[in-house]
Amino acid sequence: MKKIVLMLFVASWAFVQMSCSKDSSNSNSTTTPTPTVDNCLVTKVTDQATSESTTITYDANKRMLSQLNDSMGKTFAYNLTWTDAFTGTIEVKSNGTTTNGGTFYVNNSGYPTRVTIGNQTQGYIVQNTYNSDGTAKTTEITLNLNAQTSISLTTNYEYSGGNLVKTTSTNTADPAAVDITEFTYYADKLDNRAKSKAKNIFNLEEPGLGSKNLVKTKVTGSGTTTYTYSIAENKVTQEKETANGIDAISLFTYKCD
Repeated sequence: MKKIVLMLFVASWAFVQMSCSKDSSNSNSTTTPTPTVDNCLVTKVTDQATSESTTITYDANKRMLSQLNDSMGKTFAYNLTWTDAFTGTIEVKSNGTTTNGGTFYVNNSGYPTRVTIGNQTQGYIVQNTYNSDGTAKTTEITLNLNAQTSISLTTNYEYSGGNLVKTTSTNTADPAAVDITEFTYYADKLDNRAKSKAKNIFNLEEPGLGSKNLVKTKVTGSGTTTYTYSIAENKVTQEKETANGIDAISLFTYKCD
C-alpha cells in the first residue's frame, strides 16, 4: 500500500527512492569513513537506461527553487516561491501548463513540516515530525481521492548510529497491514547526497537530516534490494540498485561552491 500511495504522489523525487536506506549492522565499526563533500548539491538525476531525469534548482541561499521531472515524454515542473524563511507556495505545471498549486512550510533547519498540493476534494497533504537531532520521526501522507474518500499513510522511522535502520508504515485503507523496511549500510562510505535530500521539499522517503552512510541493502516483505556505487572526488556519481536480478542505474550531477 505504501508504494501505491508514493506512486500517486507525483511530486516524489526520483533519487529519494534510491536512497531510503542505510546499515545498522556496521554502525559500530571502527573503519574511518571516506570524507564527503559538504558544499555540493545534486542538480540532476538521470536514469541511465531511459535517459529520463529529475532536475533541481536552488536559490542563492541554497533553498530549493524548482524540480523538473522529465518522464515518459512528459515534463512535470514544481516551482517554489518563498514567502519568507519558513513558508512558500508551489506551482505545478504539466508540459508547460499550470495544473495545480499548493503550499509548504519548513522548520528552523529548513526541513519540510507540511506540504500540500490541491485541496480536500482532490490532492494530498504531507506532514513530517522530527527528532531533536533533526532526523525524521514520523511522516503522515493524506491522499484525497475525492470529496468523500481519503487514504492516510503513517510511517515511523528508527535510527541507530546516525543511520535509518527501520521504517514501519500503516494505512487507513488496510489497517491490519503493516509494511516494515530494514536497512544496512557501508560503514566506510558517507552519503554526500544527504544535504541535497534534506533540502528537497518533496522528499518522502527520509525527510530531515538523513542518514550519514550509503545504504547497502534494503529488506522488505517482497525481498532484498542491494546497492553499489561509483564514487569520484568523494561524490556519488552512479548508483546501481539491484532487485530480483534486475539492475537500475542512476547518474548524479552536482553544483559545487
